[in-house]
Amino acid sequence: MAANWTLTQVLQQLDSHSRWSGPTITYAFPSTGSGLYSQGEAASFRALNGTQQATFIQAMQTWDDLIPQSFQQVSSATSNIEFGFTTSNIDYAHAFYPPNGSVWFKTGSDVATASIGSYGFTTIMHELGHALGLNHMGNYNGEGNWTPSSFRTHACCPSCHTSGPAAASGRMKS
Repeated sequence: MAANWTLTQVLQQLDSHSRWSGPTITYAFPSTGSGLYSQGEAASFRALNGTQQATFIQAMQTWDDLIPQSFQQVSSATSNIEFGFTTSNIDYAHAFYPPNGSVWFKTGSDVATASIGSYGFTTIMHELGHALGLNHMGNYNGEGNWTPSSFRTHACCPSCHTSGPAAASGRMKS
């Protein structure tokens, strides 16, 4: 049986209390892993190619339509959010909350060939949500058993998942 949450409960659940300040959130596609926040992922950093960057920009444009801040591409040395692929310290994908903002995806995963509407694209959207400061909809971090809530996540919010109260760790795995 799904829990019936109020809108206030949903918003409280999603709020990690980590956020970017100001009207613009910057992003970059670095060519090396040295500028990304890493807990070992940078050891096998792989940069996004031009096609992947275009797909990630589409995901950011989708978020840009939903949030008051605007996105602006900058050099990787000055960005709030940056993206990379890796085979180190990763199962599939994860992102770090502000003020770190690095978003990591497993090299060779379906994210590398994502297109709008694909699971890989939904994963990009989901991880961007964490880099923007959003929690999961429940107490899970990539695996495990969770109880569905009345808010079906991928149907209404790509950063959410079907579950109850959250636990925040700074690094959110999908």
